[in-house]
Amino acid sequence: MVWPANLQSYPNIVQIGYMKCGKPSGGTCNDVPADGAQHFMYACDDLSQGAICDASSWAGAPVTGRRYRFRVQYNQLGTGKWDYSIKDLSTGVTKTKSVPSHWHNADGAWYGGENTDTGSVMASAHVGNNDIEMYWMQYLRSSVGQWSVVTDISATQTPPDFVEEGTQASWYGFNIFSQNYTLDGVNVWSADH
Repeated sequence: MVWPANLQSYPNIVQIGYMKCGKPSGGTCNDVPADGAQHFMYACDDLSQGAICDASSWAGAPVTGRRYRFRVQYNQLGTGKWDYSIKDLSTGVTKTKSVPSHWHNADGAWYGGENTDTGSVMASAHVGNNDIEMYWMQYLRSSVGQWSVVTDISATQTPPDFVEEGTQASWYGFNIFSQNYTLDGVNVWSADH
């Protein structure tokens, strides 16, 4: 799972991203089918603590090699709900979905990936132009009234900005890089093993 947009009010979370369900063919990951294909997905209930729903019915399917911009925001569309959006940067088309809101004051904003199968891969192989690149993360604080870009990401400061939970397999890798600002992006990959 790759999660480019997450707002958390622990233990609850609203999030949007994409994944491939790794269960045996015909199975599901919640309602995301194990069909060998990538699927957009989202947290369909802000009290479910991250239970996911397949976004195919409203967002279509991810196209390999394209860049997407993901957003989760409370009341973005004036709905009084959580508003999700996925923008295809190649076509300029934005797909949206709103889900009921039971809370709206998050205490965390993050992006990253999750893998519950340590015998599998976290991401694509580490070769030129093939990494999962995540950059230009922004957050909106109502007290400031504007979007702020996350910069100076660090894996070594206390507490770190980039967190790996548990013991990581030796073939998982990441690096922090500068894209539009200083240290504003993260690459994630899996090495051959």
